[in-house]
Amino acid sequence: MTESRFKSLIKAKNVVYITVKNKDYIRTRQLERILSENAASVRVYSSEKKTPLKRALNIRRRLGKISFEGVDVIVVGFLPQLILDKVIDIAFGDRAVDIAAGKRDSFKLQVVADMFLSLYDTVVWDRKLVRPGGLLARFCKELDRRTVEEADLVLTDTRADADYFAKEFEGEREKFEVLYLEAEIDCYDKKEAESTEVKRVLYFGTGLPLQGTDIVADAFRILISENNSVNVVHISDYLSENKKDICCEIKCIFIGSTKYMSKEQQSFITSGQVEYHEWLTEPELIEQIEKADICLAGHFKAEIDKADRTIPGKAFIYEALGKKMILADTTANREIFKPDDRHIFVRRGSGEALSECIRKSLV
Repeated sequence: MTESRFKSLIKAKNVVYITVKNKDYIRTRQLERILSENAASVRVYSSEKKTPLKRALNIRRRLGKISFEGVDVIVVGFLPQLILDKVIDIAFGDRAVDIAAGKRDSFKLQVVADMFLSLYDTVVWDRKLVRPGGLLARFCKELDRRTVEEADLVLTDTRADADYFAKEFEGEREKFEVLYLEAEIDCYDKKEAESTEVKRVLYFGTGLPLQGTDIVADAFRILISENNSVNVVHISDYLSENKKDICCEIKCIFIGSTKYMSKEQQSFITSGQVEYHEWLTEPELIEQIEKADICLAGHFKAEIDKADRTIPGKAFIYEALGKKMILADTTANREIFKPDDRHIFVRRGSGEALSECIRKSLV
């Protein structure tokens, strides 16, 4: 196996890791662990502000107080596009202009951009916050392009994203390295779900458009309404002939935001027919996952290209806990997951297809 360039770069080096994300985020934890295991020393700077813009502004205000003396590698994480210019200005001083011009060969200090997402792709095509081709869209794309250009190494969490970033932002593909997400297993107490007559189907998420929470809502509605009985789903159609016809009682659990659902879908999720939690603490969330029989991973939105290139972070948590999961059949998911008894694939964009997949998985 080829040794990771990232791990080689940080091996026995003094590293500063600055991330536009909170300290408990799955990617922050993962990189901090890797740095602690490989680097000679590591200092981590993160932000607990609520939004990406507020976190970026908070980090930018604090950068002047960070010492880069004796530092060999700077890792800039999650949204490096929002702070990399100032990191380079402060860390490289008068030499920053050479960095912007692409003159890097004589510098010992190395910069790694953990490009967890594209600013342009996210605000234009995923969230649809700005008009394609407009001034703000072009500005976001330029920030992405400059990040790719100015970093010595760019980390992504899928090959599909690395291919897209290299093509869209004019970067050399060799500059990219894939570092798949990993849930910190030590954080979780892996337990088997208790065997009960009620089958629990769980989904959690922040409600971002690419996640397809509207698809999940449609699937839950079909499961519950098709027999005109709340939480009772017949699965006899999927049983072999030598088994008796039975029905399976299920409980649908939805945890997270309903922001990108229709009003009808929101009303259904919060009606009491589904066990709904707007927010849970991490221990409470892990407890819910442990009790689940099937966990929905996604991403289920068919109209958003980013969903095809991204592996949902929740899939790694499910994997760490040994849970059966349903994944969208995407390019990114198939990079590391293979269809088997614990990893079931379903086509994106259809609540009907997802509900049928859940029913089959209950057998």
